[in-house]
Amino acid sequence: MRNLARKTLLLTAALSVTFASAVRADETAPPPAAAPPMETAPAPAPAPAPTASVSRALITAPPLSGPTIWGLVDWFGVGVGARYMFPVGIPSLLTHTSLKDSWAIEAGLDFLHRSDDFAAYSYSYNEFIPTVGMMWIVWLRDDFAVYPKVGAGWAFGFDNSNDNCTGCTLGGIWVEGAAGLLYKVGGGVTLRAEVGNYGAKGGVAWLF
Repeated sequence: MRNLARKTLLLTAALSVTFASAVRADETAPPPAAAPPMETAPAPAPAPAPTASVSRALITAPPLSGPTIWGLVDWFGVGVGARYMFPVGIPSLLTHTSLKDSWAIEAGLDFLHRSDDFAAYSYSYNEFIPTVGMMWIVWLRDDFAVYPKVGAGWAFGFDNSNDNCTGCTLGGIWVEGAAGLLYKVGGGVTLRAEVGNYGAKGGVAWLF
């Protein structure tokens, strides 16, 4: 009995020492290493915003050339005339619109018959007028255009009155400002009308 008590006492002391040693080892052990932070993928760079190109191709109308034949109604007479159009390589002015424009020179000859009989102002005479002019053609549609025009020339007058040409001036410098329109029918055929400080003209052109 005494031996059993002694063994029990020794076993209890051994367990106490073992438990105390384990506690001290746990207290002195370094703390566990912290888990490394999770790496996050860098945010993608924003795509550059699209930018509109500041340069635009010049919008120019096709250069046209060809003849025109028309009739004339002058303030004091009637006549006929002819022109030939030549394209001019001047840069387009309408580069930032949907309109197209071009430049042209026209040269030709008009024939006018003027007459009037009013008291002392009685006359009847003819004029041949070679002329040349510059046009700025603005196409509002593919088949329709308008234009301003400035022309100049020299008139050669011939008196055919029964008496003296009273109240008239034969010949001289011819300067004209006008505005007109072009309407393309097809196959190069183009209808024309024009009005200026000397009257109105209307006819047909073949422009290519």
